[in-house]
Amino acid sequence: MRSLSTVIAILSLASTTLAVQPKWWNLLGVRGDRDRFWKHHVQNKTLVLEGVDYYEPIEACLTWKLTPEGRDEIKTAKTNTRKVLKKLKEPVTKHTYLVSVENAISQVHVNAVRTLAACVREVIPKLYEVRAMYLEQELEFDPGLGGNCPTHLAPIIGIFFPEVVAEMQKTLTFAYDAAGWADWHMDTGVHPKRSLPSPDMVGFRASEHLTYNEFKEGLNNHNDGGDTYYTMNYAFMGPDEYDGGFFYIINRNKQKIFLKPPKNGALIFLGGIYIHGVTQIHGGVREMFSSEMWAYPDTPFGSSLWNNSAVRF
Repeated sequence: MRSLSTVIAILSLASTTLAVQPKWWNLLGVRGDRDRFWKHHVQNKTLVLEGVDYYEPIEACLTWKLTPEGRDEIKTAKTNTRKVLKKLKEPVTKHTYLVSVENAISQVHVNAVRTLAACVREVIPKLYEVRAMYLEQELEFDPGLGGNCPTHLAPIIGIFFPEVVAEMQKTLTFAYDAAGWADWHMDTGVHPKRSLPSPDMVGFRASEHLTYNEFKEGLNNHNDGGDTYYTMNYAFMGPDEYDGGFFYIINRNKQKIFLKPPKNGALIFLGGIYIHGVTQIHGGVREMFSSEMWAYPDTPFGSSLWNNSAVRF
């Protein structure tokens, strides 16, 4: 099995080699299926990280926390009829850069993600972190940039709950169609205009169960890296269950728009190029499930936003 550093090197080289390709949706076809770096975990029922196999302990934890009927329900649960609540468009070009979706995920799948995140924290505590933004930006001191507390679930979510991923794919496709992203070309200001890949041609760069217990100040301005195309933020708590904690995004006219998605809703947006953040949280619990999608296969087990940055353009 290739080491994580080797995989990252391969992807980094591929990004250099294939950057001249005119259509980014060809990338996954060249680099392999989205499960390329983790399908062996499913086939062999192994999940080795630093010499320790975590597959059976996670499976045992899920069996302990979920009834057999609960596991079956996860396999068959479907999301209610998705609905567009709001589309944010650029004032000048009228391009849509964010879609707010109601009924983006079922409550059964919300509970599945919560349970998996709890098992990961118990079994592999190193995949939970208290992530301060100033460290991510390589600053020596924190000027009050905030942060969040992720439990890293990529590609674990696909290994244990592929049905959840399948419904996430449907939500991304729904937003992609509603936004008209098939006909949109984004100009990053650095690279030439490039087409947005279709939902079936992206993989997980990251997938994180998020809380903000250690960062009531919220999360300051940032984007999700130039290799991220779509960010999907699922709300596990309703807007009346926490005070403050508004998501905001800044458009090309420097306008800051504030949103609170409904419970089990999602904000799907172009996270790689649009600056966004979270306002101060005054009370309650803000709980999100955030996934970043890129034009590569899903990241290997054990990776995070800290150690896959080598693939950034």
